[in-house]
Parts: sequence; structure tokens; C-alpha cells
Amino acid sequence: MISDRGRIPIGWNNILAAPDQLPRTTAIMSWIGADAVKEAAKQHFNVVATPAYPLYFDITQQDRNDGTMADLNYGGMNTIEHVYDYDPQAGLNADIKKKYVLGVQANMWPAVPQEVKDINVQNFPRLLALAEIAWTAREKKDRSDFLRRLQAHYARLDALHIDYFSPGGYIVATWEPAQLDTVYTTKRWDVSAHVYTNGRVQAGFLYTKGKSFLKVKNVRLLADSDVIATDNHFSLADKFRGIPFKKDMFFYSLVVDDYRPDIKYTLEAAVAAENSSDSWGNVTFSLAPYQPFVKTARSKKTRKE
Repeated sequence: MISDRGRIPIGWNNILAAPDQLPRTTAIMSWIGADAVKEAAKQHFNVVATPAYPLYFDITQQDRNDGTMADLNYGGMNTIEHVYDYDPQAGLNADIKKKYVLGVQANMWPAVPQEVKDINVQNFPRLLALAEIAWTAREKKDRSDFLRRLQAHYARLDALHIDYFSPGGYIVATWEPAQLDTVYTTKRWDVSAHVYTNGRVQAGFLYTKGKSFLKVKNVRLLADSDVIATDNHFSLADKFRGIPFKKDMFFYSLVVDDYRPDIKYTLEAAVAAENSSDSWGNVTFSLAPYQPFVKTARSKKTRKE
């Protein structure tokens, strides 16, 4: 039907299950592993290299608990080094490469990271590594030199108000056994450095290890001593990683509608270890500006000491 209308079909490499039924003009998006690129090209189909590993940018980029929304799905990681080192033409002879490999594509699926800020943090700086896959000859690639040159790009991204990943993600605190009890206690964390404009806030409690999970309720955001936002639902910070989100998810929605640079912002929550104090985890806090590309996490604020 597509060919009859003068168009060129393109599809995920799943359709190679029936290659004899495909028009020869069909292009293949090879996402199921790097070998899928070779499979498509060797069958003389045009191919775009977009393997989930390392070119799905909704996958975590430092470790399984790097403090970003990507911690919630997939089990592996796509570091910037993994991205840079990827060769879409590996294992193909020169004729096949030139004739059938159209290029590369990274995919950013916003099922979990939905805010513009979260999406940018997943995309950058990895998009810069993708650009070098596409436009730099393999024999001229040098990962050490790329990582050195990357430092200059951070200043450019700051100037463009584009958020990007940095080690630690959105982690503002951790919990460990010495801080916990099986009865509820109120914990407070200074998040002033992470509040920089009006916007939507997501606070998270992500269990990382231990024999006990963490119970959380009564999460509040304070400006000095005034409560400016609350989310009182109960959650259990457990091993869950995936979508769809559970109704009692261990993320809390807050807002900042009257930002002031000269006051202290505090995240507050009532927490208790579920069975014993043997529990570790990360507390995350991320503000997404109401006006993307006007303010970023790295916008400077003049705060009175």
C-alpha cells in the first residue's frame, strides 16, 4: 500500500522476520542490537543504525541509580563512552557500508522522562557523542580528545539554557540505617541550591539496597518556615523499576509559584523503615521551570548569605 502511493516504507527491524514480503526499497530501523544493522545491510536493505544499546537515550547513563528519571526503566546503561565508541559499520565490508548504511539515530522515548528538563538531561551531552559517530571518520575518532573537548560544550549548553546530565543526577541526599527507625520520624533536607525559579518539582525516594524498604508520607516543601506545597500520599520506596507508574509511586509532586532567591527552601518528609533499619537509598529533587529554555538548573541565583 505504501509503495503503491509512491512512498518508501521504513520500519523497525522486526519486519525482517518476513524479508521476502517487503518491497526492496524498504529501509530498516535496526534497534534490536548492533547485529541487526549487519542483518539488514547484508540482505540489501537500506538501514539506519539505532540499537537500544547504546543509542536509546531514555536509558540511564552513569549507573543503575544515577538519580535521574531513567532509573525507572531498563536494566542496563548507555554511558557517553559507550555512545562515542559505537561503530554502526562494524563487521561490514566497504561496499555494503557505502551502499546500504544510511546513518545513525538515537531514540528518546518520553514515557518516563516527560518534562523538557528531564528529556534534555537524557539527551545531553550524549547527542554530542552521537554527532561524532555520524560525522567523524572512525580512524579520526579519539575518545580522550572528545571528552576533553566536551568541557567547552558545557558552557555553550549553559548559554543556551539547555539542561544536561552531571554526576549524581538529581540526588540531594541519601538515607542509611543509622538515620532510620521503624517508627515515623520527620526528615528535612536543604534544597535551596536546587530551587532557582518558579516551576514543577518532583521529589523522589529511590531504594538502592538493604533488607528493608522505606515508608514515606507527608512530603512538604517549605520556604523558610512557611509550607508552600504538600503531597501527602503514602508510598513504599521499594525495588520497583518500570512503567506504568504505580498509583502510590515513591515520587511526590510539588510546586514553586513565588520563587525568592533570598530564602531557604527545605524538603520535608515523614519516613520509617518498613521492617528494620537495614535500608539505603537516594532522595532526589528536581525542579522543572514553567518556561523551558528560559531558566535551567544551572541558572545563577544571587542568594543572600
